[in-house]
Amino acid sequence: MSAKKFNTLNPESLIYQNEILKLTVLGGIKLEGLDRMRSTLKIELKNSSVPPVRHNLDLYNDTQTEKLIRKTAEKLEIGTSVIAASLSELIEQLEAYRLDQIKKSEADSQIITKVLSAQERQIYIGGSRKSNERTLELKSNQIIELMEYQYTTRNELLKYREAETDLLFLSTPTAGKLKATGSGKLDIWKSLRNDIRKYNPKFINFKQVRTSVITHWLKQYNLRQVQQMAGHRYVSSTEAYLVNQTEDLQKDIDEFHPF
Repeated sequence: MSAKKFNTLNPESLIYQNEILKLTVLGGIKLEGLDRMRSTLKIELKNSSVPPVRHNLDLYNDTQTEKLIRKTAEKLEIGTSVIAASLSELIEQLEAYRLDQIKKSEADSQIITKVLSAQERQIYIGGSRKSNERTLELKSNQIIELMEYQYTTRNELLKYREAETDLLFLSTPTAGKLKATGSGKLDIWKSLRNDIRKYNPKFINFKQVRTSVITHWLKQYNLRQVQQMAGHRYVSSTEAYLVNQTEDLQKDIDEFHPF
């Protein structure tokens, strides 16, 4: 299959086409949940004035897919076999694309030792399909903690690695293993979450922490600065956090207003 048939230049509009049909995945696909492929499709008959078919479905759900095939065949007046074959090819391309994006996202999210600089007081965070790269200033207490980890804790963790690595944050071996293998992807979040809850029962997850930090930034910096610091591609994503500020203000009014 020619790579030109599948256009991924715009991750929010993935386009597959063959000699007869053009299929556009509107809004792209989620990288999470490999057991499903929820998509909004726009199916067009090429070189035709017939209106396109738009449909939202899970492409891994046979019942939903068969319903779409029948609906499209009726609307575009073409055979079901043509649509079924096109959808099958689209799914194969989407699977390969999603796995490739996951690998890139994991590689970009890894922080390597050379990007941590006590002199520059900065740390670089790579971008991904959904976020922009950015460089953040480190506070004095953060530098102390990171430098202690890098030169003490990390050296101990390196003893469990089968090979040298430039990754800054390392995991311990999995249960029953003497050495840590693989790409170095961290698998510590569940245990870390449980440890944090011992000190703060109000802690829910790490998304909660990110939300809290961004909301705090909005009280200190302007909208565009926070957009850059948070790695948001669109300012509308940053504006969504302004709701949290409004809710905090309402809580203060409810608690302290004399009336």
